[in-house]
Amino acid sequence: MIRNVFMLAGSNVVAQAVTLLAYPVLTHLYLPREFGVFGLITSIAVVMGMVVCARLDTIIQIEGRPAERHLLWLSLAIGFGASGICGVIGYFAISGGLIGIDASGGRAALLAVALALTALLNGLSAVGRQYQVKHGRYKRVAWSQLLRVSAAVAIQVLLGFLVGNYWGLLTGFILGSLLATAMLMPLSTLPAKNHVRSLLLGVRTARKNASLIAIDCLNALISTSTTSLQLIIITALFGPAGAGVFVVATRLIFAPVEAMGGALSSVFFQQLSQGVRDKAPLQPIFLRSLLMAAGLVTLMAIGVAVLLKPFVEIFLSANWVGVVPIGVALIPNLIAKMLVSGVGYTALSLRRPRLITAWNVYQIVSLGMAFSPSLWRNLELNVFVQIYGILLLSGAIFYVVILMIAIRKYDNDQSSLIISHQDLNID
Repeated sequence: MIRNVFMLAGSNVVAQAVTLLAYPVLTHLYLPREFGVFGLITSIAVVMGMVVCARLDTIIQIEGRPAERHLLWLSLAIGFGASGICGVIGYFAISGGLIGIDASGGRAALLAVALALTALLNGLSAVGRQYQVKHGRYKRVAWSQLLRVSAAVAIQVLLGFLVGNYWGLLTGFILGSLLATAMLMPLSTLPAKNHVRSLLLGVRTARKNASLIAIDCLNALISTSTTSLQLIIITALFGPAGAGVFVVATRLIFAPVEAMGGALSSVFFQQLSQGVRDKAPLQPIFLRSLLMAAGLVTLMAIGVAVLLKPFVEIFLSANWVGVVPIGVALIPNLIAKMLVSGVGYTALSLRRPRLITAWNVYQIVSLGMAFSPSLWRNLELNVFVQIYGILLLSGAIFYVVILMIAIRKYDNDQSSLIISHQDLNID
């Protein structure tokens, strides 16, 4: 487990290092307002991307290998159809000014296309990633992450000199995602003929897991919509420039979580799901992942507290001084995200997605509490961020304890079943 985690984490660390090294250049090429629009579009696309393929990436990991090809084909069919619907919804939301972006006509249509395409690529890359991880192809996943970030940054820097607005950021992000998705999606395994039959078999497998898919989609929407909702409200209160400063702060602070947390989460889910299929004890896997998450996030929090201010002062322009107080205020949020990333897939592996629903609903409630009118009357942005982070961290600790109890109960139940079978064999 440790070797696979560090293989993925190593590629993610390099990818995030590329991003961090590019930020001094990008923040000189693009103004906070451009980052605000870019962050808003991509965060909404993440929400749509979570469900655009009906969360079949999770089902691919859980189901046996015979059903994989059919689920892959079904994910492509659903993804293209759902992303088109996302584009139409996005156009009306953007042109109507519902998300805080001042755009209409052709510009709103182009932003809607960018939104739909980004959502589609997010969904398909998640499907491809889970397929590759399930088959133990961690190197391919690692190289795809490096390719996505490196290509995106290179294109964004180039277009920053040529264009200098949010289209440069969006174009780089989309092209980088396209390259990574092409590397992850196992197109050669798709059936060359009998497409209709393959789709029907995929639908049959999806229907068998319909309740899990429905709850998982709901969980994904709630968990990812928190970030989008944050950005929409911040854009409304502080304008695109304020949202841009917040976006850069979160990218800098959460870069380690994306690097280490994503790798740890992928390997943990694969090994825990394998343990469930093999009826093996799950507590050792859970505790190893939790301890790794706790150790890593301790180092991350110390690094942010010590290094963020000198990094911003040395490398970023004067337009970005607000990154420091917001970044420090994000530390409780950072700890919460890393702890949940380490063991958050426990509920899915145990087929108890309602636990994830409860956690996601708590995140929405915490956001509402932090944004309540009585709190917002005299608060600065960084104070709000800190309050929300403390609420989130408190809930994350409670959530991890609940997952630990669920794991222990599962292992005890499995031990009882094994003993019962042994007694029957003796008799």
